[in-house]
Amino acid sequence: MVNPIRQGGNVPARPAPEPHAPTANQPGSPQRSTPQGIDSDLALDLTQIGLDIVGIFDPTPVSDGANALISLGRGDFLGAALSGVAIIPGVGDLAKFGKLGRYVETLGKIADKAAGNPAVKNALEGAMGKIAKALQDIPQGLLDKLPQGVKDSVQGLKDAVARFDKAPGQLLGRAHGMTELAAERARRGLPAAGSAGDTSTTAMLRLRGENYFGVNSSVQNPRTNVTLDRVNAQTRTHAEADVIQQGLNGTARMNGGRAEMWVDRDLCRSCGQNGGMRSLARNLGVDELVVHSPSGTQTFTPTR
Repeated sequence: MVNPIRQGGNVPARPAPEPHAPTANQPGSPQRSTPQGIDSDLALDLTQIGLDIVGIFDPTPVSDGANALISLGRGDFLGAALSGVAIIPGVGDLAKFGKLGRYVETLGKIADKAAGNPAVKNALEGAMGKIAKALQDIPQGLLDKLPQGVKDSVQGLKDAVARFDKAPGQLLGRAHGMTELAAERARRGLPAAGSAGDTSTTAMLRLRGENYFGVNSSVQNPRTNVTLDRVNAQTRTHAEADVIQQGLNGTARMNGGRAEMWVDRDLCRSCGQNGGMRSLARNLGVDELVVHSPSGTQTFTPTR
């Protein structure tokens, strides 16, 4: 098995944190209860914040209309009215700009809760990921034209997301992902891992509350356009690079913290000893990339 490589040379990594046994508070658990510190409206609050951020820069009324319907369903008639006004071009943007300061405060409180409660982090990372993606997708040229107060609020939102990213979440563990990988192979019509004739590799990445899947380039259909920066040529063709690219295509780059990956073949020299996984961790923006393979678990820190 390849020794974990950490920043600063061929220094064995400390063992990955022991995954918690699945509980009712973890994603993937058959029965999930609300973690302590989360009220019943918090996930909807995050959803509406994400819709508002998208709606500021959305030329269609789709996001504002969806937000109005959520507000009506919650009995928030003032919020529904504001979202309705927001559909009107020009006037709508002014209405939404006025909400941003309150949203900064809300996200800050959520980041504080996540910092002291991994279950909160796991329960809300999907909704927070949508906000991160909406913020990342704001065109810089458009942002530059906004009033300074709005720019400050957008930066405040980004800072709160970054604090949330750095909060520790619970690892799902090796067994969880290996089951998912077997199902993904069956869905793609690939042989079982390690069986006669098997020449493929499948990988899964858990990022911002979502599962992303990747395979090696020889079985990709269509072929993935890998835009990752400074990753060695061999690793770029492997399932590990594909799944990182899929994750970055689907959500915003991380601001530190930890991500978890599963691979159904042991890491090759290019991905392990030669630094491929460390380069992938840097592209992903995490402080640690925890990788489960058939031989065990390794933790990689990013290259500079």
